[in-house]
Amino acid sequence: MTKTAFIFDIDDTLYDQSIPVCSAIAEVTGKMPDDPELFYRTFHSYSNTMFRRTERNRMDLNKSRILRIQYTMEDLGQPVSDREAEMFQHCYMENLRKVQLSPTLTQLMDRCVSAGVKMGILTNGPYEHQLGKYMRLGLARWIPRRNVVVSEEAGFAKPSVEIYHVAQMRMGLVPENTWMIGDSLVNDIAGASAAGWHTLWYSHHGQEPGEICPERTVYSEEEMLDWAENSILS
Repeated sequence: MTKTAFIFDIDDTLYDQSIPVCSAIAEVTGKMPDDPELFYRTFHSYSNTMFRRTERNRMDLNKSRILRIQYTMEDLGQPVSDREAEMFQHCYMENLRKVQLSPTLTQLMDRCVSAGVKMGILTNGPYEHQLGKYMRLGLARWIPRRNVVVSEEAGFAKPSVEIYHVAQMRMGLVPENTWMIGDSLVNDIAGASAAGWHTLWYSHHGQEPGEICPERTVYSEEEMLDWAENSILS
């Protein structure tokens, strides 16, 4: 019998990315954004745009990191200088070094191991940067390094079906037994659906699905654990 597999995104799935981002801009400007959720959504949108440009070799990575916060702050009517943007990136990277896996997700990982569920990571981004998050979150305790697929290393990025095929071959996945668990409707849900995987959307910031329809939606880590316990691990 083929085992069920859970493949996780990292950012905004296994930790709340808005915390290190909002803390970083507060360190630079001296105060938290007036609307932290709007700030983070704007930043996240520009991050995705800049990632696509770097992926296509149309922009230097460091330049993209400066521009994403500058464009964000311009949209919010609080422009920042190049120096302030560099300070933000430094603070953000320092904050990322402090991220931890929550007790709820730790419990989920433990339960998956005890139930024989195969686990892996499928994430977009620079290889060393994303691997660093994998290490800082302590994921090696449950997920072996060979089950970590990063877009820079794979040569493809989500939502491309090709990166899902890379993950399938590397981890020995059977699509109809595999669940992609992530926060991005486009990258994680549409991409995985096109590859024939099951999909669980973690709406980390309370958004509702639009035209892209995941098979399951959860709005908290507790709901994710409950879903796994009641649907897969029971």
